[in-house]
Amino acid sequence: MTTLGLTVEDIQKVAKETVEYTREKAGPEFTDEIVARVPGLAEIT
Repeated sequence: MTTLGLTVEDIQKVAKETVEYTREKAGPEFTDEIVARVPGLAEIT
């Protein structure tokens, strides 16, 4: 994504917003399960 001109901060912001949206739509338990399974995602969100 950095080759598209996004900074690390931009990528983190998108990840956080996506996780927040997923929590609203799918629920916190389901979202936390997904976050736990994706390497590195828990550190970002």
